[in-house]
Amino acid sequence: MPHENIRHMKCTVAVSGGSDSLYALLYLREEGWNVHALHALFLPSATAGGAARDLADLCAGLGIPFETLDLSKAFFRSVMEPFAMEHARARTPNPCALCNRAMKFGLLLEHALQDGGMYATGHFASMQEHPVYGMTLRAAAYAPKDQSYFLSLVPIEKLRRCIFPLAGISKPDARAWLARRGYSVPLPSESQEICFIPGDNHCAWLEQWQRKRMINLPGPGPVLLARTGQVIARHSGLWRYTEGQRRGLGIACHCPQAQRKCPRRRIQNRSGRRPLFCCRNKYHGPPQKMAMQRLREGALPPCARSGRR
Repeated sequence: MPHENIRHMKCTVAVSGGSDSLYALLYLREEGWNVHALHALFLPSATAGGAARDLADLCAGLGIPFETLDLSKAFFRSVMEPFAMEHARARTPNPCALCNRAMKFGLLLEHALQDGGMYATGHFASMQEHPVYGMTLRAAAYAPKDQSYFLSLVPIEKLRRCIFPLAGISKPDARAWLARRGYSVPLPSESQEICFIPGDNHCAWLEQWQRKRMINLPGPGPVLLARTGQVIARHSGLWRYTEGQRRGLGIACHCPQAQRKCPRRRIQNRSGRRPLFCCRNKYHGPPQKMAMQRLREGALPPCARSGRR
């Protein structure tokens, strides 16, 4: 159903206190939607800050229903714990993608849609009609802040219940829109860091988990060339590195491949030796189906048709 046909109906907007979600809430209100504000507490209340109070005061002044939902225990189980466990397996998870699937477009969305209506967030993403696949996830018009990648794990059925008011506007323009109307942003500063890791030091955070015996991080070992098995350096723990990492490894690679660009490096465990390999192979997790219809074989890129990994 086109969004313009359900204007003046209920739309629950997830608000964090930042300018993006505040714009989404107030823009939809100005467009005539019956907006409700929903604020999630993902971290313990002692570290959540005063955003909830400021949002409550703002919404009360505008006559917008406001609700706070404590999801801190679920956030620990669904985002923080998997983040630590995956590092212990020498993998590099994306906590924002996990959070969007399990929390913002999981428990929070389900709570918001209990009484029907639509759901909106301050993500820079877009839902557009495709002639074959229906409503599909697309990139936002403002490329520097596009967040569609971080929504790639969210089932398409849930995304089709969503509105993204920032789909066609830039961040500076959204902030200017708020400023012209005299709205103050509870959380004016923008953070690019992982919200639950102090100072963006994930190594220190993981070491703290290990000290509490919550995880067992792999120790140091050799760095090998995958083709020959030659030891070219030593690493200080696989969990400190990520797939595709080329810098910060402490490796002076003089292999012939380096003349054509250094080969893709992959982290991989081997029983007893814990090596880090330099190789070209890639590993992909299970795919996320974003289109309901089967893709035609001829429409796939050659590497996908051949099954090459």
